[in-house]
Amino acid sequence: PMVQKFVIDSVKYWVREYHVDGFRFDLMALIGIETMQKLIKELRAINPDVLVYGEPWTGGGSGLPGSQLLTKGQQRGTGIGVFNDDLRGGLYGSVFDAGTQGFATGAQGMTGVIKAAVKGSIDTFAEQPGEVINYVTSHDNYVLWDKIAKSNGGDPEYDRILMDELAQAIVMTAQGIAFIQGGEEFLRTKGGNDNSYNAGDSVNEFDWARKTEYSDVFNYYAGLIQLRKAHPAFRMTTAEDIQRHLTFLNSPANTVAFQLSAHANDDTW
Repeated sequence: PMVQKFVIDSVKYWVREYHVDGFRFDLMALIGIETMQKLIKELRAINPDVLVYGEPWTGGGSGLPGSQLLTKGQQRGTGIGVFNDDLRGGLYGSVFDAGTQGFATGAQGMTGVIKAAVKGSIDTFAEQPGEVINYVTSHDNYVLWDKIAKSNGGDPEYDRILMDELAQAIVMTAQGIAFIQGGEEFLRTKGGNDNSYNAGDSVNEFDWARKTEYSDVFNYYAGLIQLRKAHPAFRMTTAEDIQRHLTFLNSPANTVAFQLSAHANDDTW
């Protein structure tokens, strides 16, 4: 109980005194459903637009009963966001096996995973799209460019760039909250290090020369962000709107095609 009080008092203090408006919780499952429900309720009373999200994983054992672990799906109806590792694995393969591929890197049979994410995961583990953080890589595991090199090292760089861009295009056009790791817009590499917490600046720093070297990729990422910001149809806020306005189309094998209908989320297009 005192840890719960400490966590909630701390974040409320940061909101009131420093106007922090977003919180990301590591291994959020361990904090517990009850604590996180109280936390977001009290934060929203101060700032209705505060963003709360985190990792729906335990990273090991816990003293909490299983019913209290905030794992993926347990956030339903809370307004708390969780990382969508279904999409992550579906896009580039397993984080536990460097050589595996995903939809963007050559795997077959992944269209169902991609479609579920495009719909904001409202048919799988989320009640509303705002409870989903769509991403392909974060600070842990391989950065996207290094994972592609591990799984598709024999492919020309041009093709690997297209894989990278396809993965992010799906993240940026899916319903939910889009998340991109810093530096990916110029093909950030950590030299193949998938656990760089203690590797120092030589591995973890941004190599800004790559922004010039891969300016076309940078501009592509910028275009995706501009597209998403310009069109609220990619940012529907309720499951009902998604069900009403998003329709999947028939398409060739191993492809996904969908249509966003007129006036989705008041989009004029």
